[in-house]
Amino acid sequence: MIIITTHVNADFDCLASMAAAHRIYPDATIVFSGSQEKNVREYLAVAGHHLPIVKLRNLDLAKVSHLVVVDTLSKERLGPFGVLIGSGKVTVTLYDHHPESSKDLHADEQHIAARGSCTTMMVEILREKGIAVTREEATLLMLGIYEDTGSLTFTSTCAEDFAAAAWLLENGASLNIVSDYMRRSLNTEQMEMLHDLLERMEYHSINGVEVAMAFASSKRYIGDLAMVVHALRETENIYALFIAVEMEGRIHLIARSRIPAVDAGAVAACFGGGGHPTAASATVRDMLMVDLRSNLIKALQNTIPPSPTAADIMVSPVISISKNETIVEAESMMTRYNINALPVCDGEMVAG
Repeated sequence: MIIITTHVNADFDCLASMAAAHRIYPDATIVFSGSQEKNVREYLAVAGHHLPIVKLRNLDLAKVSHLVVVDTLSKERLGPFGVLIGSGKVTVTLYDHHPESSKDLHADEQHIAARGSCTTMMVEILREKGIAVTREEATLLMLGIYEDTGSLTFTSTCAEDFAAAAWLLENGASLNIVSDYMRRSLNTEQMEMLHDLLERMEYHSINGVEVAMAFASSKRYIGDLAMVVHALRETENIYALFIAVEMEGRIHLIARSRIPAVDAGAVAACFGGGGHPTAASATVRDMLMVDLRSNLIKALQNTIPPSPTAADIMVSPVISISKNETIVEAESMMTRYNINALPVCDGEMVAG
């Protein structure tokens, strides 16, 4: 039996990548390893009829002979499918766009490419194989690209993402449907959590980089925390944001970054999660929030490279000129040493 799966809490990039994988493996069955984000569930309720999805509880793992994994490099994020990895009884094929540095999933065959979304890579493979897509499939694949690239605006977006989106548009992808699923409003519980996080916001300068973080808890489960984090980041115009919310005996960590110095995926990996440099998450068990906060700061200190100081980039020894020298001599020195700034000194003191 061939099974196509992805990481728990699947988003549109996961669903679209699995749908594309099914075109490559038409005899396979799609099985989610765990939960799905709310908008994915809503899509499946009205438009998932064309996908051969089987519920996990109806699957006999002993009958799985080939596991096709999309959009993750971590077996820890595969739920019950993780036990099949390395068993020697199951062939594993991997498709992903995350950095290989976070990989702990060993595959017999792997396809890894640096793209803004896993769906982009899957579209490229479909095009190489000459596999056509329907308008419905093109729309779902476009949703996958838009989800993981922030509608082609995240810094992780590359030229290949635009090329894949253009091809899907040529093949009938509906941007009206895509925009309907991308424009999601917060419900009452999410709005309450947003306000709670805003009140608890902390700002830390770590290795010269400002990082925002907030820690909260909820007695009820709040779905789609990623939406809350997105709204929080846009409201505060934050470049590096880490949110931790404790719910139902576990802590959900969500990371977002717009700057190269902060690798969200590398930080999430420290907590058993994963993702890519701009967006990542982790589910943490058996850890108190106060310990997670301390460990998060340590992880950031270890992953954010120190900002350069003046001593790192300055020319040494410092070339200077006395205040008693002429402008002609100053021009001559700047030409001789190929510099465009020259401190003017009065003895040992800088005069100008």
